[in-house]
Amino acid sequence: MLHELIYDQLKTILDDVYPGVVAEEVSLPYIAHFNVSNIPSPDADQEGSKMDVIRWQVSCFHNSFANVVSLADSVRTALDEFSGSGHDVTVTRCLFAGENYIYEANRVHHIAVDFDIRLRR
Repeated sequence: MLHELIYDQLKTILDDVYPGVVAEEVSLPYIAHFNVSNIPSPDADQEGSKMDVIRWQVSCFHNSFANVVSLADSVRTALDEFSGSGHDVTVTRCLFAGENYIYEANRVHHIAVDFDIRLRR
């Protein structure tokens, strides 16, 4: 599954990586990641899509602005232009699509980093 392949890439940056929702008791820093949307590419032979473009969000959380920026930069370095196979999926290309800074409650700094992932079906 794609979650597992992305998880493997993110674990090279930080040990605390979570797919989807993160429990409240998790301490900083950590990374959460999830599928935002999936757009199938129409196939010429009309047998269904063999390539999808998936918008993937990787949210970085830290206790300082400088640290969250550094963490987000590491995520971008690890995933931008990534391609590879594993966990029964093939990513042909992962491209950085933008990022957004969000200040959360309790002095938590959050940067959401988005990627467009081309996934071969």
